[in-house]
Amino acid sequence: MILTFDPNIYLSEIVLVGCGGTGAQWANGIARIIRMMQDTGKSTPHIKFIDPDTFERKNVGRQLVQDASMGENKAIELARRFNMALGLSIEAIPEAFDAKKHLLRRSGTVICGAVDNWKARQAISEADNITWIDCGNSRFSGQVVIGTSADVEMMQSRMKSIESDTSTIRWLPNAAAVFPELLQPDPEEERLAETLSCAELLERSLQSATINGFMANIATEYLRKILYREPIKSWITHVDTTTLSMRSTPITRDNLIQNTPALNQ
Repeated sequence: MILTFDPNIYLSEIVLVGCGGTGAQWANGIARIIRMMQDTGKSTPHIKFIDPDTFERKNVGRQLVQDASMGENKAIELARRFNMALGLSIEAIPEAFDAKKHLLRRSGTVICGAVDNWKARQAISEADNITWIDCGNSRFSGQVVIGTSADVEMMQSRMKSIESDTSTIRWLPNAAAVFPELLQPDPEEERLAETLSCAELLERSLQSATINGFMANIATEYLRKILYREPIKSWITHVDTTTLSMRSTPITRDNLIQNTPALNQ
């Protein structure tokens, strides 16, 4: 039986963490959805863009940046741009994400994670009572995961209720539970991170120029479904640009167990 995920929350804030390759395009999707909701009279959550980095010349082409923005903080520049273009009130925070500092109303928060290193994901994983949409990609492929928790005891307890033929669940294993390795340092990744930016990886033809767009579009659709309270029946979506293919994992009891290492022991 395919289950439906419904976080059943009053969404008070959307926090985009990471405004680089994927984040900048995701920011575009977030801003457009919020403006469309406002135009139809719907209430909208507060929006925050968070990123400590600044735009550099090597970001041109891959990210939403122009020459006049060189040296500007990414979060501030993107928030300013969409606020001016769409009449929004996006808050920009030019700092590294800190759950205790930046999440004021956790119970109604969706974190849009567009980070590319384990430390940033680890910081996001420390947030409690939030829905987390995480984007991650390699050279030509990637995945989007929507989830709420990595608490093993809680997940094991909730799995029992699935056995009673429930059709709707309020929780899902998050990226930290599905891909725990993403929260651990990788020696080779650390070496490359110290010497190359994502833009430089692109220049070396190590990363597809379109993968970020695929990730952002899928993540935006997951977010849109939450905002409009539409049924969510999958929680992991894989993309491969070499085969132009996409595959989503339905929310079933077996898939929850098979795709969550802590539940598959």
